[in-house]
Amino acid sequence: MLDERFFINVIVKPLFVFLIYFGLYSRTFGFFGYSGGMLSVYISFSLFIFSLLHFFFYNKELVLTQFTWIICLFFFFSGVTPLLSAFIFNAPPTLVLRFSIETAVTFFMFFSVYYFVREGIISPKFFLYSIAILGFLVSVQLLVNIFDMVRVRRVRTLSGLNYMGNSFAMAVFSWIVIMYYANINKERSLIKWINYFCFIFTVLSLLLTGTRGGLVALVFGVILFQAFGIKSKKFNKYVFISLIGIFFSILLIAINVDLSLLFSRYSYADISRMAGIRFEIFYLSLFDYSITELVFGRPDLYLFGDSGVERAINSHNIFLGYIRYNGIFSFILISLILFFIISKYLIIYKLHKNNERFRVIESTILVLISIVMIYALLSGGRITRSFAFYIVLGFAVGYFEIFRNLNSYEDYKKLIF
Repeated sequence: MLDERFFINVIVKPLFVFLIYFGLYSRTFGFFGYSGGMLSVYISFSLFIFSLLHFFFYNKELVLTQFTWIICLFFFFSGVTPLLSAFIFNAPPTLVLRFSIETAVTFFMFFSVYYFVREGIISPKFFLYSIAILGFLVSVQLLVNIFDMVRVRRVRTLSGLNYMGNSFAMAVFSWIVIMYYANINKERSLIKWINYFCFIFTVLSLLLTGTRGGLVALVFGVILFQAFGIKSKKFNKYVFISLIGIFFSILLIAINVDLSLLFSRYSYADISRMAGIRFEIFYLSLFDYSITELVFGRPDLYLFGDSGVERAINSHNIFLGYIRYNGIFSFILISLILFFIISKYLIIYKLHKNNERFRVIESTILVLISIVMIYALLSGGRITRSFAFYIVLGFAVGYFEIFRNLNSYEDYKKLIF
C-alpha cells in the first residue's frame, strides 16, 4: 500500500488542481487529444475512485453523515428519473442515458471534493488558492490575446462564454480572501502588491468576458463577505482602491482596443432587452409541460414545444432545469440541501462571529454558495455542465465535517490561513 502522504501530495492534490483548471477554466483546450471537458470527466472519476480507496484503506472512521446520504440520494434520483421518463415519453434511450451519465459525473465531482475537504486533505486555503491562482493564469492568457483585437464585444476564453462568469467571480472572490488574510498576517508589502496585481487581472477578465450574471453574483458575494466575514470599517476604502485600479487598467486597454461594444452589454437598454428574453425563456421553461412531465421531468433536454414543433432553448437557470429535466422532486431536494447548508453555516457563524480569523474563512461557505446560486439563477447553463455548482457544493458540505476530525482549535488553524 502507498504511503498516505505520498498518496495525498503526489496523486490527490495534483489531480484536484487539474480538476479546477479543466472543470472551471478550460473546457475546450486540453492535451493528449482530449478536450478540457473530457479531461474533467476522467479526472472526476479518478478522484472519486481515489476517495473510495482512501475511505476504505486509510480512513479509520468509515462513516458518512445522514446529510451526505441525502445528497447522494439526490444525485441518484436525478440520474434515474430521466431514465424513467424515457419510457413514459418513448424518448431516444441513448440521449437520456448520456444525460444520466453526465449526472453521475457531477456526483463524482461533488463527492471527491466533499470527501477530501472533510478529511483535511484539501484544506480551505488550498481550495481557494487553487481557484485564485489558476484564475489568474487563465486571465493572463485572456488579456494577452485581447491586444491582437481591434474591437471587442466579448472575449472568448478557454471554455467559450457560458461557463466562465461563475469561475472568474469565484477567482476574484478568492483573491479578496487571500488579500485580506495577507493583511491580517501582516505579510510583506511585496506579497500584498502581488496579490493586488493578480486580483486586478482577474477582475478585468471577468469584465471582458461580458458575463453580467457573474458580475452580479460577485457584487452580491462581496456584500455578504463584508456583512458576515470581514465586517471592516475600511470596507469603503478597499472598494475605492479596487475601483481605482480597475478603472486605470480598463483605460489602458481602451487606449489600444475599442471596447464600446463591450460597454454596451452593461448598458440599461441592453440589460433590459436581455432581461425580457430571459423571463420569456423562464416562463416557457416553467409552464410548458403537463402534470406527468412535472413529476418525472421531460427527457428532451433542451427541446421545448409541442410534438412536431420542437425548439432548442437553454433555460439559463439550473433550478428551472432541474424541474424541467428531472422533475419537481429533484428541485425540492436540491432546494432543501441548499437551505440546510445555509442554516448550518449560520450556526457556525454564531459560534465564531467574534473570532475574525475563523469568521472570515467560514464566510467563504456562504459567499461561494451564493455566487454559484445567483449565477445559476441568472445564467446557469446545462445542469450537468455547471461544474462550479457541484464543486462548491462539495466544498461547503465537506467543510462542515472538518470539525469531526479535529482535536483542538490549533489543528483547525493549520487548515486555514
